[in-house]
Amino acid sequence: PGHFWFPPSASNVDIFVPIEQFAEDWIENRGTHPGITVLGRLDSGVSIQQAREDMERVALQLEEEYPDTNVGSRVHAASLHERITRSSRDGLLLLLVAVGFLFLIACTNVANLVLARAVSREREIALRATLGAGGPRIVRLLLAESVTLWLLGGILGIILAREGTRVVATLFADEIPRIFHIGIDLRVVAVALLVSLATGVLFGLMPALRTLRPDMHRFLKEGGRSSGGLGRNRFRSGLVIAEVGLAVALLVGAGLTLRSFGKMVGTSPGIDPERVLTAKINLPRGRYAEESARTGFYYQLLDRVRALPGVQSAATSYVLPMALGGWQSAFHVEGDPPEEEGRYTFAEISAVSRDYFATMGIPLLRGRDFTRQDGADAPGVIVVGQGFAERFWPDQDPIGKRLKFGDYSSESEWLEVVGVVGSVKLNGVVNDVLPQFYLPHGQVNTFGYFLAVKTERDPALLVEPIRRTVLALDPNQPISSVRTMDEYVEASVESGELLALLLGIFAVAALLLAAVGIYGVMAHATAERTHEIGIRIALGARRDEVLGMVLRQGMLHVAAGILLGLGLSVIAGRLMQSELFGVSAYDPATFFLAPLFLLGVAALANLVPARRATAVDPVRALQAE
Repeated sequence: PGHFWFPPSASNVDIFVPIEQFAEDWIENRGTHPGITVLGRLDSGVSIQQAREDMERVALQLEEEYPDTNVGSRVHAASLHERITRSSRDGLLLLLVAVGFLFLIACTNVANLVLARAVSREREIALRATLGAGGPRIVRLLLAESVTLWLLGGILGIILAREGTRVVATLFADEIPRIFHIGIDLRVVAVALLVSLATGVLFGLMPALRTLRPDMHRFLKEGGRSSGGLGRNRFRSGLVIAEVGLAVALLVGAGLTLRSFGKMVGTSPGIDPERVLTAKINLPRGRYAEESARTGFYYQLLDRVRALPGVQSAATSYVLPMALGGWQSAFHVEGDPPEEEGRYTFAEISAVSRDYFATMGIPLLRGRDFTRQDGADAPGVIVVGQGFAERFWPDQDPIGKRLKFGDYSSESEWLEVVGVVGSVKLNGVVNDVLPQFYLPHGQVNTFGYFLAVKTERDPALLVEPIRRTVLALDPNQPISSVRTMDEYVEASVESGELLALLLGIFAVAALLLAAVGIYGVMAHATAERTHEIGIRIALGARRDEVLGMVLRQGMLHVAAGILLGLGLSVIAGRLMQSELFGVSAYDPATFFLAPLFLLGVAALANLVPARRATAVDPVRALQAE
């Protein structure tokens, strides 16, 4: 079916062929150990651990039967679900926590606003009850109002969720596995709406529940003033503290991810990706079975591409930096002791042509580059990365040193080091650099490789000339995976970009909700104290004293919320650590600036009702009695 998605693949697959036809030499040669993913469905009641034990027994039996080829070969069995989700699992869990924080902030905001509205309507409800409206009728009235608001808000939220999911799926289609199969989960929507409804109904019905008390004259005799009690004010203050704490945690999380993303973007991948165009070439085995045919195509292609207008240099490589995957192999350095059984050192390897390092902007630090003379009949040579040289030959000249594939007992050819180049982050800027060495393409003549071209202008202008050049050599030979190196580098930081973007959006939303909540609570608290403030002013209190009194009241709640938020941020930091690059989960600058920023926003939210309090006319305030 068109929607079928083959899990081990990085992208959709259009054509399938039997592995016996595609890799006949692998299957027939027991000594070859290619990277093949095997899928199996567990029988009912069988665990992954049992499967591992069974596969381990099989591996040990093969090792005993075929000691020449299977010694040290083992099987790793893992859940396919874990393999598909492992690259994005931690990030999605972090986003889930952020969504939960934002949801709690929204609920506390709703509770505060509905509670303030309920307090202001207590006299109205008491009057209705006094004039004969029974408790059930009042409850139905308030319930109808709450459900209407809930339905309208819920419908709007579902629309926003659907459109937002579509936008994220479009922007990050390559980053989140099977994102286009992700839709609005009705169970999640139902839970969210039920919690929102419960919040609105619970606090919206509070004035109706209070009317069931027999003594209503207290609400009527207080005139226009609210009757908010000490306990209720403490409850609203607690909601503000919780809201500010959650907002601080989200701001700190967003700040950490933004700093992490900045570190990713600022980290050098070890290459200069500017104006480098790449394309994949896969020579069919049927037409290029002979090595001489592949070598002829390879040399002619490079010569013709280098002659194209606008081309500075051109080269080929079996592996591209930032393209993920690659070629790893065990090796042994001459002079090192034999490896213990099953313990091998692995390196990242690529077969490249001359001018590859110049094309990719990789500095040649010592020795020489490959030449056309480094062919199949020439002695085996390699170029190693700087990290490789520093690890295996510290304080020595690596030129002339030798190594070989496999372990100490391997009969493979010794390869001589002829050059040292800068280290390259082959599998993305966030991944550690493994030991690296390069082989000349003329000595490892593969069927598939990348063509890399350094241009003097926009690389897109050379796509068609390169395609025509390839077709001129072989009318049936296509090119694929045409991308610039800039695109590969950008793709390697997409996970950090997605996390920073979404957490940034959540943090801004949390900041706005917190500001609205603080303003609403302080405005209502100030309105409740109109009479008190009028008396203070009438008795000689200065306007600046009243302003300071109201601001202190609000900022004390904010300060308590910030302390709570910093504690939550420390806990959340443990979850975030695996998603951060170059930044500690407890980065002091972020932990200082995020609360400071929220403190400034909270001060502005407090300032408006505080200034309104200083404008109270004492005569009108006293008349309210």
